[in-house]
Amino acid sequence: NLEPGKTYDIYAEFYDKANNDSSAIILKDVETLPKPLNAASVNIERISQENKKDKFKISWVPPEGNYSGIYITGTGIDNVVLDSNGMHEYTIENFNLSYDIKYTYEFYTTKGRGLNDEDRSATSVTKTIWTRPKAISLSDSLNVSLSYPRIVITTSNALSMKVYYKKSTEAEYGNPEIVTTSANINSTRTIGNLEPATSYDIKITRYNSTSGLESDPIYYKNKYTAPAKPENLQVATSSNTTKASALLTWTAPAGNFDSYTIE
Repeated sequence: NLEPGKTYDIYAEFYDKANNDSSAIILKDVETLPKPLNAASVNIERISQENKKDKFKISWVPPEGNYSGIYITGTGIDNVVLDSNGMHEYTIENFNLSYDIKYTYEFYTTKGRGLNDEDRSATSVTKTIWTRPKAISLSDSLNVSLSYPRIVITTSNALSMKVYYKKSTEAEYGNPEIVTTSANINSTRTIGNLEPATSYDIKITRYNSTSGLESDPIYYKNKYTAPAKPENLQVATSSNTTKASALLTWTAPAGNFDSYTIE
């Protein structure tokens, strides 16, 4: 009933009944496998960098008893062994991590270098984490326009997006609307409840509903909605109408505008 991560001397005696003889062997400094990590003590933190792929920071609480380091296996890590140096953390970066992928990593405690199975803890801790989606780019053929009172989004690609908008004079974006398009030519979605003749800022991210993560945003600044149309257009009574002129009346629309066009 040995303890994990400990060094033992073992004495073994072999007895031959037939010849009434015995022999013994002594094994010095036999080290037991280290205690496995506690799953709750292992943490993977995503470090997001604007316009760059994510990197992961791994930290852990050392187990009881002796251990030499942590053996990690998974995408982006080729059997890296981490020595116990008091930091108890490691950052995965500069590897070929992809956007919008769920990665799985296994963590073992080790004795020695841990390059062989027999030098690793009997069980491992498994952790998964997602990377963010890739930001929307020109190749996604996204077009955004305002058609009072709606935002019109057109694309030929299959996209799942979060669309945020606010008046340009406001400080914070409101709650986003989720927009999904299919891979059809000129797939169009309309959202929003905008005011006429008003400047709006729009922010759009690619969104993964499974991971709950968003990409870096793209922005559309100072996009104006058209003025609302005049109402109650009327031609005045015939007494005010001549061969050269007619008197027209209407109700001015809400919002800012510069002038009228009469045709």
